[in-house]
Amino acid sequence: MHFKCISGQVFTCPLVFVSINEHKMIAGSLFKIKKGLKKEWIDWCAEIQNIRRSEAIETLKEEKVIQEAFVFFEVDDVEYTLGISEGENLPANNERDINKIHKEKKKKCLEYIGKVDTLYHLKSKDE
Repeated sequence: MHFKCISGQVFTCPLVFVSINEHKMIAGSLFKIKKGLKKEWIDWCAEIQNIRRSEAIETLKEEKVIQEAFVFFEVDDVEYTLGISEGENLPANNERDINKIHKEKKKKCLEYIGKVDTLYHLKSKDE
């Protein structure tokens, strides 16, 4: 099995993802990116990170999420994205534009594969 990062670096390794830890503080979901929609998904993620950052952080606060990330990777020429969040993960406010768009983009661009479990989670600094 070949694992390729967005940078193009290729690794050969087993891919193992296991659904939410016992404390339910770290949540994750694995998605396959639908054919031909990688650019749209990556552009949306860049918009969240750069243009809509303040609005995104406000939604995280409402949802009691400490941090959230989406990563991209490719395995055997199939493109995936993995979303991980830490916190209470309360339901999103669907009245917010960013949440409406995020839901639409996920529906259009992604195919849900399943939940992922946290195998370990370390921080070098206590909060």
